[in-house]
Amino acid sequence: MNYRILKILIVLTFSCTYSGAQEVIIDLSTNKGPMTHVASGFLHTVRSKTVASTQTLDPLAPKHFRHRPSAALDRAIYDRIQDFGGTLTMVLSDGWGYSGTEWPGDNGNWTKWEKLVSNYVDTILTNKLNIYYDIWNESNYERYWPRSEERFLETWRRAVQIIRDKQPDAVIVGPSYTKEFPYSKITDFLLYAKKNNVLPTALCWHEMHSDGNLVVEHTAQLRKFMAEHDITIPQFHINEYSRYESHIDGAKIIKYFVGLHKAKIDVAVRACWSNGDCSGCSPETLNNLATCDGKPKSIWWAYKGYADITGNLVDISNTSKLIGIGGKDAYAGNANFVIGALEDAGSVTLRFKNIDSTPYLNINGAVKVVAQRVLYSGNEPTKEPIEVLNKNIKVTNNEISIVLPDFEKSQVFLLNLNGIQQDDLVAPANPKSSLKE
Repeated sequence: MNYRILKILIVLTFSCTYSGAQEVIIDLSTNKGPMTHVASGFLHTVRSKTVASTQTLDPLAPKHFRHRPSAALDRAIYDRIQDFGGTLTMVLSDGWGYSGTEWPGDNGNWTKWEKLVSNYVDTILTNKLNIYYDIWNESNYERYWPRSEERFLETWRRAVQIIRDKQPDAVIVGPSYTKEFPYSKITDFLLYAKKNNVLPTALCWHEMHSDGNLVVEHTAQLRKFMAEHDITIPQFHINEYSRYESHIDGAKIIKYFVGLHKAKIDVAVRACWSNGDCSGCSPETLNNLATCDGKPKSIWWAYKGYADITGNLVDISNTSKLIGIGGKDAYAGNANFVIGALEDAGSVTLRFKNIDSTPYLNINGAVKVVAQRVLYSGNEPTKEPIEVLNKNIKVTNNEISIVLPDFEKSQVFLLNLNGIQQDDLVAPANPKSSLKE
């Protein structure tokens, strides 16, 4: 073969190999704020402390629940949520129901609606419960509200006035609109609520997309509108997130984790969808994280990896194919990460930089790294994660590198960097779980 042609082929081969390589840089010196587990919210999942629910729900360290009144006001369920240190939102409209022919304000009659709201507030106050009020679920979806927008706004106004007359410090969330981010509908609601002095304590809507990063854009748009119109609302909630197409894909859900934190959302609740032979909203399925008989799917492990992240979040150079979130914890003496493949990524190199900023990870010039692969199982039960690495990695030039082989689309890797337990450090206090002081 001609030497010049051979030389060109060698260069082309090297270039193709290099350009296809995936590298993710994790800068351990960064601090993007405390890990709040904002995405660990669940919809209609707690019923009782059964063995099955304890085994599947407890390891996920849930932080928020959204329930219908019959469950939210059940003392056993309420106490179980308190055991998690979690907060609870009650959907008032679930107590009204969506299958009848009568709706608030029909024929000018508001008595039944006002009595329902008043009774719920009285029950909460009498029993000294800390519950957020969600006035009406998805009023821009005809299945849940077959009346006009003007009627909904009046329904909202009357409910807020009753709640605040009886409980001035109540946390009220809304408007809980759904579909493809109805920006104009939300802004019209905000203008109405400001004019009538019935703004919510937490602005909330449903993010029903496959791209979890859109929540960053949507939140920025609303913050800008609110600033321009002198509207102040303390918190932002996404009280249902992810659509069916992305619901059981660990990588796409990790993208939601990243987006929700970047958007500085305060509370986020995983949506639930039909699970084939059973409801994805049942306690057994944990919003589609488990099968109908309560066996975890691969998506469950993405949430488990997310729950294991503690301390402070660090910067990760996510790519078009790879998405991850993770943090370092000086008190626990470790760092944990969950990384997913949005596309087939081949062999992936992870570079952990600035090891000297986390001295508790460095044991005699090395860091112990454990990496586990979670195979995508779809709606089927998953197998235990496969350990692909468990060794001490030598620190070189203040960093370590590891390779995750054959990283395929929808797979997830769980990573743990373990060091020395810092017994002399004081454990950080739990973040406030309520809007109240």
